Amino acid sequence: MRPYLESYKLAGIIAIVADKSGRIHYRNLLGYTDVEAKKPMSEDNVFWVASMSKMFVGASVMMLVDEGKVSLDDPLRSSSRNSTNGWWSWRRTRDMSFSSLRCAP
Repeated sequence: MRPYLESYKLAGIIAIVADKSGRIHYRNLLGYTDVEAKKPMSEDNVFWVASMSKMFVGASVMMLVDEGKVSLDDPLRSSSRNSTNGWWSWRRTRDMSFSSLRCAP
């Protein structure tokens, strides 16, 4: 990673390795949040991840399905710990289920 950081092809990276219990085994921050100002990365940085999170959420939901903790037919609203506050518009998605989020072939 260092060659990419030094050539500014990659501004910065945060790497974390944790186990199922949430115990962090490795944490490292490299690079800059602002390359021109040479402002180093911090744990408080917020990143735009675009569509990268879709594959992790999909795999996580399917793991929960395999464990019998949720069904693809369950409404999304039933699995939210905080369904009245946040960025998600629950009124618009009142009847949506996990299976309604999948991409059509």
